[in-house]
Amino acid sequence: MSTKVPIYESPEIEIYTDCFNEELLFVKLKKPNNFIVEGNNFNGQSSLFERLEITAETNIEVFRETAINFLKWYDNEYIYPGQKS
Repeated sequence: MSTKVPIYESPEIEIYTDCFNEELLFVKLKKPNNFIVEGNNFNGQSSLFERLEITAETNIEVFRETAINFLKWYDNEYIYPGQKS
């Protein structure tokens, strides 16, 4: 059983939260361009990073639509696909 609560989804990006902790936000980039991951490991353990940066290029209109729908969800105005208003 998934605890994922969808906020917004398109072919390029998915934003969701967890039903038990809506303070968490997850971003899945489905089709990133020019994807770069950089990390600094200062503690000597390969699985733990003190700094991890993820950079991905996306179309500005994809980001705009994502941001608008996130804000609607945040303000409790978002209508999930298939949900009646």
